[in-house]
Amino acid sequence: MCGIAGMIGNNRIQVLKTVQQMTRTLAHRGPDSEGVVVVPFGRDWLGLGHRRLAIMDLSSAGYQPLHHIPSGSIITYNGEIYNFKALRNQLVLENEQFHSETDTEVLLAYLTRVGISGISKLQGMFAFAWFKPSDDGSLVLCRDPSGIKPLYYAYSHNTLHFASEIRPLLSADLKFSDIDTNAVAAMLSYGGVQQNETLFRHIHSLPAGSNWTIRSDDPIKCPSRINIYWTPPQPTVQLSDDVLIATVRECITTSIRDHLVSDVPIAIMLSGGIDSTIIANEASLESEKVQAFTLITDTSSSIAEGEIAQRTARQFGLPHTKFHIDTGTAQRNMADWLCQMDSPSMDGLNTYIISKVIQSQGFKVALSGLGSDELFGGYPAFRELPILVRWLPLIRNLSRYTSSAMVSLITKFLSRPVVEKLYDMVRASPSLIELVRQRRRVLSNRQLALLGLNLNTKESPLPFTQIANDKLEDVTVNDLDWLISYVESHYYQQSILLRDNDVASMRHGIELRLPYLDIRLQNLIFSLSRLRRGSGKFSNKGLLRHAFFDVLPPEIMTRRKTGFDLPVASWMAGPLRDLCEDALTILKGKSILRSTGIDIVWQEFLSNPSTLTANRALVIVALGCYFKNII
Repeated sequence: MCGIAGMIGNNRIQVLKTVQQMTRTLAHRGPDSEGVVVVPFGRDWLGLGHRRLAIMDLSSAGYQPLHHIPSGSIITYNGEIYNFKALRNQLVLENEQFHSETDTEVLLAYLTRVGISGISKLQGMFAFAWFKPSDDGSLVLCRDPSGIKPLYYAYSHNTLHFASEIRPLLSADLKFSDIDTNAVAAMLSYGGVQQNETLFRHIHSLPAGSNWTIRSDDPIKCPSRINIYWTPPQPTVQLSDDVLIATVRECITTSIRDHLVSDVPIAIMLSGGIDSTIIANEASLESEKVQAFTLITDTSSSIAEGEIAQRTARQFGLPHTKFHIDTGTAQRNMADWLCQMDSPSMDGLNTYIISKVIQSQGFKVALSGLGSDELFGGYPAFRELPILVRWLPLIRNLSRYTSSAMVSLITKFLSRPVVEKLYDMVRASPSLIELVRQRRRVLSNRQLALLGLNLNTKESPLPFTQIANDKLEDVTVNDLDWLISYVESHYYQQSILLRDNDVASMRHGIELRLPYLDIRLQNLIFSLSRLRRGSGKFSNKGLLRHAFFDVLPPEIMTRRKTGFDLPVASWMAGPLRDLCEDALTILKGKSILRSTGIDIVWQEFLSNPSTLTANRALVIVALGCYFKNII
């Protein structure tokens, strides 16, 4: 796990200085070493930079950028290839020679032999820049199928910059800081900037599961040839329940075992839930280098979670450390988190805090259960949206007056934020994608209008087939079940969870590994026909419960899903109020949002500090903190 940076430009000295600057900005991602190389790239120069977090082969043989001497290829790479030993054995049979025990050297040799099409055989998380000197030179940028590892780029006047985070690009050229108001609207609507965009007009994210080849003789270094090499399979595979349960268990067990490859000890983020419990059990059977960590606060639910995790670890014979974080420390961590975001968001605080704890205990790697909810139906959306799909067409066929009267009636029984979300869902376009995304909305259309914004819902089309264009009246339950899983993965998981968890963990030099996002497991689950995550035997992670019934303690088998409980609303209205209001003052000074709209959202929160109103206030506060500390 590391940080990478690079640049293509026509001045060698400028390229060198810029890449050095960007690489230094990524020091927190790779505190163990730094490397920069500059090579000819046609008539231009290519600079590649790297910051290393040493996990495989801790010696200097793992320094990057790494050269493949026989071919002259060079790579700067961030991530882990979990099947690198099998690939290495294959390459040795083909007379390839290795000088280290790193997956980086294997990846570079493998790509050099088979080309970029070989990424279909990689099992892991990765973002890399691979320079091929043959045929006058080309550069390949690539991200893993799920988009676990980030890669951002910016281009102007035939100059290309790229890096693992946004901050290095902003440090490289001030003109990249031009704000995109559409991205601001999307960020406030969903809690984070969406998909392949950033808050900045000239900075973009390379899509998950894509690669981009830039030839040295291309006149313009812009992304006209980005290739999407992976999308989830369609749900066509039918398996009996017994075969399905056995297959899922074997796939998950294999993934967890593969994710334990490391030359340093591994931490497990253990909660009282199903996902991390399964990881903890399998890890305890495979390795003696693992230790579980649980973070608890003063709340009763958090204390109960810690006690369950402690009993679970004891049952598995797993070393376990339970950290109690007091209110004052948690508040300081929240303030630090708000000031150190790479992209403004309302997510990532939990990972930020526990990563800091794990790093303080000398660990560099941690396993997390992130990704399970999207695959196995852990979110309420899997149960609620089928009901909405049944009723929304009928409601939308009513006259506007009747619909408004119905909303007014509902207002008497539900809070205003909930009613606004329902109203927006009723008035949204009839596409399934929009319905799934509306459920994730933070600020309502009314509040966006008060802020002087209008959400542009014209998203780039999802890279899958017919289902994306179906209307509510035509969709089947199975199509909807698959679609919810995909849209949650494509938007919420990729745009917010993965991006923010990467930044939050790497801010403390922690490599976060995600066994539930193993490509083999995703291909299996997405391909299944009639899985029905939202109802029946396999609802609410029922498939996981059945697959690991002999492993999961009874109290976890029947326990409802909970989250890491932090009283963020009370902090924002109390001890962190000055920080929040200072951020709002900064935001007002940027003249991007209407000051009156900012005040309305903040006052609605102060008058009723519930979870919904707190989230709406937090997303604006996060934006203000970002402007204060980034630009």
